[in-house]
Amino acid sequence: MSGPMRLTTHRRSGSHISVYSDNFELMQPRPPSLTARIRNYTRSLQRHLRWRARNILIALGVFVLVVYYLSNYSSEEIPVPPPKDEVIPGPRDFEDYKERLQKMPQHNPDLPPPAGRNGRYVRFRNQVYGLGWNNILQEILLNTHVAHKAGRAYVHISFHAAAHPAMGSGSQAPWIPLNAFMDAPTAGGPWPAGDKSPRAVSEEWYDTICPPEARVTLDTAEVGGHVKDLDAKTLIDFWSQKLLDMDDRCVEINGKEQVFHYYLTGSTRVLTAFEEFSKSATLQMFKWSDLVVGAVKRNFELISPIKQRNSRPLVFYPEGKIDGLLAMHVRRGDYLEQCTHFANWSSTYTSWALLPQLPDQFTIPEGCGGGKATPEAVAIYRRVCWPSNAHVVERARLMRKLHPKLDRIYILTNGKPDYLAQLKADLRADGWEKLSTSQDMGLNWQEMWVSQSIDMSIAQRAEVFVGNGFSTLSSNVAMLRLSSGFSFDSIRFW
Repeated sequence: MSGPMRLTTHRRSGSHISVYSDNFELMQPRPPSLTARIRNYTRSLQRHLRWRARNILIALGVFVLVVYYLSNYSSEEIPVPPPKDEVIPGPRDFEDYKERLQKMPQHNPDLPPPAGRNGRYVRFRNQVYGLGWNNILQEILLNTHVAHKAGRAYVHISFHAAAHPAMGSGSQAPWIPLNAFMDAPTAGGPWPAGDKSPRAVSEEWYDTICPPEARVTLDTAEVGGHVKDLDAKTLIDFWSQKLLDMDDRCVEINGKEQVFHYYLTGSTRVLTAFEEFSKSATLQMFKWSDLVVGAVKRNFELISPIKQRNSRPLVFYPEGKIDGLLAMHVRRGDYLEQCTHFANWSSTYTSWALLPQLPDQFTIPEGCGGGKATPEAVAIYRRVCWPSNAHVVERARLMRKLHPKLDRIYILTNGKPDYLAQLKADLRADGWEKLSTSQDMGLNWQEMWVSQSIDMSIAQRAEVFVGNGFSTLSSNVAMLRLSSGFSFDSIRFW
């Protein structure tokens, strides 16, 4: 075949089209019928509507995702941290927490037993006073557990912060209601669902519902003198059963010695209570207060993961492990003399830091005790009680080797700025990019008075915690970590 193929649009009647011809004709199509035009229009309209519906659904889906993202993340995004060394504006007293305490539902005389005017109460009137917060916290948690086992409402009192004032002199320290520290059964918080035990009440409510003539006093020496030197589990069982068996509504425990006195909690005798106490409702329902959690949230940028380019906004969660964070308790101030005192009297680690399942147990060296330790013994004590910067760096390096995901450090400390600046420099020289301390936190007046609890709440949640085994703060952090599911090997000492 030669020449171009030509298409003609005219029609010749009586001719046929050859498949071998270069010249062939195409017939004009017949115009579609009315039915066909309607059918085609309907199909076109349906396609258009489907296209619009699909686009509307896509747009709606995007809108829903944006709303979900904003509602679930933006409200919890990490705020800009406040300036250091500046008291954040806020209340200058604890009246708001006192009012909230008074309005708790258990402060109602019309509640049925075991609450209300016919309820059962126990007041530990000889509770230790004048010591630091963690000495008192340790005791009141155990007292709450005894009250719960006895089916009685624990009577809590405010904490006088004179032992370690946040500002000013001790005489100016406020009385702080416990609900400013914790949202827990000890401070009047709820028991687990289905638990009918009465909730803890304030001292003011107790004085109203239990007038002096309705109270019965138990002297610890007279009633429990035969068990006072036994282990903690025996003491819990004895006192809870005694209080359970009594018909008296209002019982007070008094006497020279507390039920859980210092010589008990500072020795291995406390450890027999660990299995029961760590699983108790007192600890399982323990949460920090909104004051504590709010301070951590506002300062969370200090301890949050290092931001990566194009990463999602940081999100704050009030509970759960803080991955990648190493918390270290580096106590300073007057503790150097205290470390020497420990050596002079052959002191062991304290309370829950004595658990044999924990690594880094301390062995009392030769040359200490009797009120005067040798220089060699004092040096051994100071290594684990007053760690040098070199030892802190060495310990942090080991934790990073054992836990490779650790990438930042928070230091719980009362150290002075010049000391902390040098410690940070030493840690940075060893490869730690992100470092923060207690002194970097921006706090308001109320938060400054509960700052130990703010530190503890961070240490409780850190991936790894290195504590001071002689400190009740570190001991309490260890117990809170274990009761909330952390492993023993996530808790180390110097």
